Amino acid sequence: MVAQVHELARRSHRYDLVVVGGGMAGCAAAITAARRGVRTALVQDRPVLGGNGSKEIRVWLLGANGGGNNAYFRETGLMEELRLENLYRNPEGNAEIWDTVLLERVLTQDHLDIFLNTIITDVATEPTMPAGQEDSRRITRVSGYTLASELRHTFEAPLFVDATGDGTVALLAGATYRTGREASREFGETLAPEAAEPYVLGGTIMFQAKDTGKPVRFVPPSWAHRFAEDDLRHRRHSSWQAGIQYWWIEHGGAGDTIHDNEAVKFELLRILYGIWDHLKNGEEHRHDTETQTLEWAGVLPGKRESRRFMGDYLLTERDILEQVDQPDRIAYGGWNIDHHPPHGFWAKDEPPAYHFHQPGIYSIPYRSLYARDVANLFLAGRHISTSHVAMCSTRVMLTCAQGGEAVGAAAARCLRLETTPRGLYEGGHVAGVQQDLLKDDHYIIGVRNDDPADLARHAAVAASSAASAELTESDGTVPLDRDRLLMVPYTGGSLDGLQVLLDVDAPATLRYARYATERYKYYPTRQLDEGRVTVAPGYHQWVRLPLPGESGEVGFHFLELKAAPGVQWHTTTEQLAGVRSLVPRPSPDTAGNRNPYSRWTKLGGHGQVGPNYCFRLQPAQRPYGPQEVTNGYQRPHVLPNLWTSQRTAFDAPEWLELAWDTPQTLYEVRLYFNSDLDRHLSNVWVEYPDRVIPDLVRDYRLECHRHGRWHSLVEVTDNHQRLRVHTFAPVAAERLRLLVLATNGSPHAQLYELRVY
Repeated sequence: MVAQVHELARRSHRYDLVVVGGGMAGCAAAITAARRGVRTALVQDRPVLGGNGSKEIRVWLLGANGGGNNAYFRETGLMEELRLENLYRNPEGNAEIWDTVLLERVLTQDHLDIFLNTIITDVATEPTMPAGQEDSRRITRVSGYTLASELRHTFEAPLFVDATGDGTVALLAGATYRTGREASREFGETLAPEAAEPYVLGGTIMFQAKDTGKPVRFVPPSWAHRFAEDDLRHRRHSSWQAGIQYWWIEHGGAGDTIHDNEAVKFELLRILYGIWDHLKNGEEHRHDTETQTLEWAGVLPGKRESRRFMGDYLLTERDILEQVDQPDRIAYGGWNIDHHPPHGFWAKDEPPAYHFHQPGIYSIPYRSLYARDVANLFLAGRHISTSHVAMCSTRVMLTCAQGGEAVGAAAARCLRLETTPRGLYEGGHVAGVQQDLLKDDHYIIGVRNDDPADLARHAAVAASSAASAELTESDGTVPLDRDRLLMVPYTGGSLDGLQVLLDVDAPATLRYARYATERYKYYPTRQLDEGRVTVAPGYHQWVRLPLPGESGEVGFHFLELKAAPGVQWHTTTEQLAGVRSLVPRPSPDTAGNRNPYSRWTKLGGHGQVGPNYCFRLQPAQRPYGPQEVTNGYQRPHVLPNLWTSQRTAFDAPEWLELAWDTPQTLYEVRLYFNSDLDRHLSNVWVEYPDRVIPDLVRDYRLECHRHGRWHSLVEVTDNHQRLRVHTFAPVAAERLRLLVLATNGSPHAQLYELRVY
């Protein structure tokens, strides 16, 4: 017999955009581009989507929620859509259900094809004209193969996105990159080491246990490490902790996290099984774990860092700590600068992480999201153009996804204008991308809607009612056993006093101070005035704290009420955007957790829903009028920026109406509801009591007024999303009305923005 030589089957593909990497950044880039009509391929080397956030790694989604000084931080746009859908279907935080939510968004998206289990191994480039410039080459195609299918693929496109995390496509295309830690003098970074180091952050493998209700024996594998209680002294560990709290099972930062990935994995498994052995069989924990079994252990490290590729702008510590407003800002971050020792778990005599909390959220410029020396290559994910210190904040998945969403919108505009990523910036077109993103509820700090096609911007706005900035319906109390802080919106003019609802056991002297803040910050930075009042005993009494009348600039003000024994401050579960109730953090900062900007945290916990202190302002402040829905902002910024009705049981609908001088032709309405952006939403591990955010409008109807009467356009029940887009056959009307019939629990109808096209 003569031996025959065979090749794997080959398939060639032509797209407008090829996104390589199916983590959260890659998914965001691909979906965003496809929704704009771009024929897109999403190429992923794993059998599942989500990267570190997938069901096979199970790191929970993090972003601006981890800043410690952030408020109204949650990433909107596509990430909000996904998390609200996941909450609705999966309040238990089941990783398998999360996988279906993410996969559904990709599989059902028009103009988007997915290639799972497909690894890219080759990148072809060609020179561009004129030669000699930094971006003097471009990618023409990428090639790879699909595991278990014996298929080789070639993908051609005018534009590519590297969302691989390791930057595999950028590397093969010859893009410039950095690794390790820069010396502090290079960029003037206070958190960088004195001398450059080769170290990176390591990877983590997660595990999950469950209680079986009967004794379960565990015999560790022979190759697992053995640990004593003292070995884990810097690491919280107990039987009741979920896998979410074992992020410190980390290794690989002192080595090569790419080429040694398999060795890192096996060392992490040795550590993981050793820890489970200690929990199951160590005398300190075994009675608590007797009925528990190890249900799942990951097989891939959740990687934190490898390469960082250079764009036209390198984001550094200064951009984060000074909250620099880049003109081409296109995404934002807010996770703390989260630095880990290079030896990870084996760094026994130091904490497993150092958290430096910056003053608030910060902007990420467009120029950090493309390769400076490959003309048609966007970057999305942890390998964007940053220093190591900045990467310690930008690397988390929701921040990566914000960059991915921005890149998807930028790619669509590049294709429409027939330009390159750099050409888009140099041609002055980033402002157009910003507006494209805002329309889809993607947040960009300080940038407002100025879309000339939005008819709502030219309408007169009215509403059935509007709330004042006050909370008066008490359903509990908290002792004034510590200093307490209340944030309220101030709209200008005289502010003569602030009333607080108190129970007072014996005559007391109340000391208080009022503060203002700076832009983009949500904690007191500048004292305005202070005072004291004597209070007689009494219960459920409104106590007036006099203010001097001259009240400073418009924005959020803070009232600090000093500790006073025998005094209780009434609270309410009612929520108002722009009102926050805070307490001092429960413990002082340690070497591993530095927050030099603010000593305050939310009552109920950072990023969670807690009660509010009861208060009212004199004279009343009215920041929630109907005109707020057309002011261009979709979340609190300087002021709350949303219409909020008075408290109501919805016996009759609350309504908001737009009116034009002449009839307008309408075909699309976009509604941006309040989904309580001050609450952290995880995708896995965390169980929530609600399937829907209570502040969201549940049932509503859109009506247009023409020929002397109202006509129904759309009626919706059981809404659980923040952004709702309604299109219909063009209709001429001189008025448009939103009728809110019910919410998901809030006593207020609330809407941030209404757009009409």
